[in-house]
Amino acid sequence: MDYTSTSSYLDSAYADCDRAAKVISHKWWIVVRAFQVLISLVSLVMLPILITHFKCRRMKFHVNLSLLVVNVIILYALECIDTVVTQLRFLILNVTYVSPCDFQTDIWLAITLRLPAYIYLIAFPLIHCAVTAERAWATVFAKEYEKVGCTFGVVCTIFVWLMTFGFGFFIAYTASLDVEKPLLLLVITTPRNRYPIAYMHWVLMLLIILTSVADYMVIVQNRRYRKKLQDVEYNLSMNFQLRENMVTMQLIWPLDVFFTIIFTVYLIAGSYMRSSLVDLSPVDYMFVYELINTLFPLHTFATLLLYTRYIKAHEVSRSVKIMPINYHKEMYFKELQKQWA
Repeated sequence: MDYTSTSSYLDSAYADCDRAAKVISHKWWIVVRAFQVLISLVSLVMLPILITHFKCRRMKFHVNLSLLVVNVIILYALECIDTVVTQLRFLILNVTYVSPCDFQTDIWLAITLRLPAYIYLIAFPLIHCAVTAERAWATVFAKEYEKVGCTFGVVCTIFVWLMTFGFGFFIAYTASLDVEKPLLLLVITTPRNRYPIAYMHWVLMLLIILTSVADYMVIVQNRRYRKKLQDVEYNLSMNFQLRENMVTMQLIWPLDVFFTIIFTVYLIAGSYMRSSLVDLSPVDYMFVYELINTLFPLHTFATLLLYTRYIKAHEVSRSVKIMPINYHKEMYFKELQKQWA
């Protein structure tokens, strides 16, 4: 990633009244912001609907997986709320402003509005990696995993949020030191943190790719264990864990691949925008910057839509229940009879 033009990149973010006036007249800028608000509001409505679908179908997962899923839902909500608040502020200003200078944003407000996006960007891949690790554990130790408590989920949650808030604090602190002028574009990448942020992006992309590969490996291993299970004595706990894995990974793996594609496009586009190869006016630069940032609200919306449609179309509850309880009782007592014989 070439950061030779970082100074001009930051200069384009600084607000002045003339530049703000040009932004106000940029109609496509308004369209992009309005689109982000719209899909984020729809996503916020879809979240409780999705949760209701899970509850109505009585989808029960292991406590570790449930804890990690709660973290994912929190991240979706955080991303949607931040997008709505940030973009709605600019849309309201576009109607109520008295002077173009009203579009200036102090650094403390810029950090407040922009930092949640970094939190989402960092925590989301880490949580998905934790989910993959949890499912791998549930696959390898399927017989005993049902008895495992919530320690793994709690430890992963604490680790993810410590890492996220730690790096987030670093970004906010360095931005507050470097930025002195009001901002028109909400950019908190500065000379002090630009390289750590760049390295973070590449590390996260590598982590996302490895997570997607690991997801597929878990699916393959899960199928092998299920085939072996047919040739051995029936085990209720192992059968439940393997079926739970099947349902979970059918949901997770395609979405991990989708996020990998979205994040890769975001990273490449952002890197190109920050390079010296781009020759755009400051206003056009800001428009393209906002256009790139649309990828994550769009990803959240598409992900929630896919979750909802998958649950409705395939009736996951039947897969999670696996088999009628009478069948489990029958198999259980058959095993007892073998032991008593």
